[in-house]
Order: sequence, then C-alpha cells, then structure tokens
Amino acid sequence: MASILVFDLDGKFMKEFEVNQNVSDISEPYGVFVYDNLIFVSDIGDYSVKIFDLDGNFVKKFGQYGDHYGEFKYPVYTVTDGKKIFVSDVRNFRIQIFNVTP
Repeated sequence: MASILVFDLDGKFMKEFEVNQNVSDISEPYGVFVYDNLIFVSDIGDYSVKIFDLDGNFVKKFGQYGDHYGEFKYPVYTVTDGKKIFVSDVRNFRIQIFNVTP
C-alpha cells in the first residue's frame, strides 16, 4: 500500500492516506510537493501525477506511459507556482509544463 503520512510542524503524526485510492493498483509514489491546499504526488508506478487535497481526498490524476505531451516514462518530481505545473520526466529527458486550469 502506497501512502502519504501527514505530520504537524512539531512532528506529531496527524493522518495517513493511500495514494492509489482506487485510481491504480500499481502506484509507486516518488516525489511529493505541497502547494496551497493541494498535494502533488509524482507516481513512477503508473506514470502519472496525482493531486489530493489536504484531507487526503483524491482531486485529479493526469498522465500515462509514453513519450508524447502529457505522457511520462518516469515522472520523479512535480512542482507548481499556482499558474503552471512542472513535471520532471527523467526517462524522456525533459521537463513538461502544464497550465493550471480552474
């Protein structure tokens, strides 16, 4: 089971939630990035980026295996500035940039 553990600033355990949550059975989270009220998880197991709210509820998933735009072979890190999402895809030797849409 792939999961995210949440701690407060004093290191006290707050909660745990599964990353796959019926989205994929081959989840292998690698990178985690928190921005505003969202948690971005780069998942190298199913070649995607998954987005959760701070309560651990699944919001969105994007990406699949491949070498075209929106596809990944090894998405290790995802970051955002609130306007764009940047995903490093090491086995495609690139960083993909996506616009944030409401």
